[in-house]
Amino acid sequence: MLKKLLDFGIADSEDLVEIHKQRMFNLFTILVIPFIIITLGINIINSKYQLAIVNSIQFCIFGFTIWIGYHHKLRYLRSWILVVLSIIALSVAIYSRNGSEYRILVMMVAGAVIFDNNWKYILFTILLTIGFTYCRYLDFLLNEIPANQIGYRVAQVFIPLILTSISLLYFKNIYLKSQLKLQGALEEVSKSNDAKERIMYALAHDLRSPLTNVIGITRIMRQQGNLSPDQLKWIDFIESSSQNSNSLVNELLQSNELMSKPENLELIDLKKLLEEVVLMAQIKSVDKNIGFEFIKTEENCQVLMEHLKMQRLFTNLVNNAVKFSHESGQIIVSIAKKGQYFVVSVKDDGIGISDKNLPFIFDPFTKAKRKGTSNEISYGLGLSISKQIAEQHGGTIQVLSKLGEGTEFIVSLPLVRA
Repeated sequence: MLKKLLDFGIADSEDLVEIHKQRMFNLFTILVIPFIIITLGINIINSKYQLAIVNSIQFCIFGFTIWIGYHHKLRYLRSWILVVLSIIALSVAIYSRNGSEYRILVMMVAGAVIFDNNWKYILFTILLTIGFTYCRYLDFLLNEIPANQIGYRVAQVFIPLILTSISLLYFKNIYLKSQLKLQGALEEVSKSNDAKERIMYALAHDLRSPLTNVIGITRIMRQQGNLSPDQLKWIDFIESSSQNSNSLVNELLQSNELMSKPENLELIDLKKLLEEVVLMAQIKSVDKNIGFEFIKTEENCQVLMEHLKMQRLFTNLVNNAVKFSHESGQIIVSIAKKGQYFVVSVKDDGIGISDKNLPFIFDPFTKAKRKGTSNEISYGLGLSISKQIAEQHGGTIQVLSKLGEGTEFIVSLPLVRA
């Protein structure tokens, strides 16, 4: 809960400095608003209506800061808001003869992050320190402190506050420099990864055409006849290798295309989509004589998703179940509503997954990949893609499996509220 409050008004695209500014202002708001409300109540009870009006003004100002955070507008006013609040606090302190240093410390900490320029922060803290030191000076006079001790008492207030502000400024600069260096390094890594992905995508795209040509040529050669058994064997080998390479290229291309954030969202009937996926799997798995059972709820199963990605997610899971099922095996696909989610289960009675491999099955090009029960090739990309698609749409994917006893994948997707 506290993290959500601190991150209020922060967008994913914010730079590091802006994130720290907004978080600090959020923290400042969280710390001060309860005190304002309590003080407002106490002042009203004690008939101190002038102070109650001041508390109401402070509350309205903080309400405005919340508006700024929510709408991402007028953020440059945050430093001025801090100045206005400081003036109000100083005025109240002088009026009520209350020079409590906790207020100046809170404002110094907030100002260390909110002010962009060091000189602005230094000026702010010097004026703030002078103001609160003056309040304490008035207290000394009111309490009839001996004149020869007043200078010493004032220094006891002024010097620690100035040292505190200098220390805050120092640590702010050191911390932000470190964070900015880290952000720069992360951006460089991100650019490098993007460049590698573009190169890989371009290579995969360029490889697909020649591989398709090779597959076509081998089929033409076989159809023409007049080939010896050895030649046919080598033709089969070339075609099989080319098809495997082409499948990997298609996986890479689809992986790159599907990993972008969902954009073309639409209302999808999840039951209908699953029926189509199961039907296609039945047609493809006729050689293995796999039995399918589709258990569906009677409730409306509308979800706001990207159709292509949802189709890919469940096609991956069902094809995976077929790949690792024995001949005449059984696959059960079910959908049910549980709370605010639709839960889809794809369960097979195939070869299962060992405990040591379970933690790695969602990793791209996972070391847990293996051939299917009919020597089907696996590249270790399908489950990784499925997991990312589920998470992109606010869902989750889990796996339950035991070696030799089958596997169940469970996908939870948020339903569309009426």
